[in-house]
Amino acid sequence: MKANTHRESWIAWILYSLASLALFAVFWFYLVFHRLLGLSVYQLVRPFVVLAILLLCFAAAAKLSREKFINRGRIAPMMIAVYALFLSACLWLVYYAREFGYLNSSAALVCYIGLPIIFGLLGLLSVPFMPWMAHAFMPREFSGRDDQEKPSRKAF
Repeated sequence: MKANTHRESWIAWILYSLASLALFAVFWFYLVFHRLLGLSVYQLVRPFVVLAILLLCFAAAAKLSREKFINRGRIAPMMIAVYALFLSACLWLVYYAREFGYLNSSAALVCYIGLPIIFGLLGLLSVPFMPWMAHAFMPREFSGRDDQEKPSRKAF
C-alpha cells in the first residue's frame, strides 16, 4: 500500500491567511470598529497587529495539523489548533473590549476565567466524537475510498 505524503505550500497558507486577515480588517476593523463604533484608526493598529500575529500562528499550526490529519488520520492536533485559535481570539476580544471601555473589570474577569473552562470542556466533550470526525471530515481525495463505491457521490 502506498503511503499518503500530502504536503502543502507554506507560501499558500501564509497568503491565504493574509487574504483572510485583509477581508477581516476591511469589514470588522474599518466598517464596524471605525465607522460604527467610532474608534480611531490609530487605536485599532495595536489590536490589528496582535490579531495578525494570532492568525499567522494559527496558519502555521493549521498547516501542520492538517498534514497530520490527511497523512496519518490524526484529527486531535487540528482540533487543538482550532480550539486554541478560538480561545485566543475570544481572550483578545475581551482584552480590547476592556481596554476600549466596552466591558467592565468584573465582566472581563468572568470572561478570563470562564472562557478557558468553556473551551476546555468543549475539547473534552469532543474527544468521544474524534473517530467519527476523522472519518467524516477526511477529504475524499485522501480518504482511500474509491469513487465507484457510491455512484451518487460522483456528481458532487
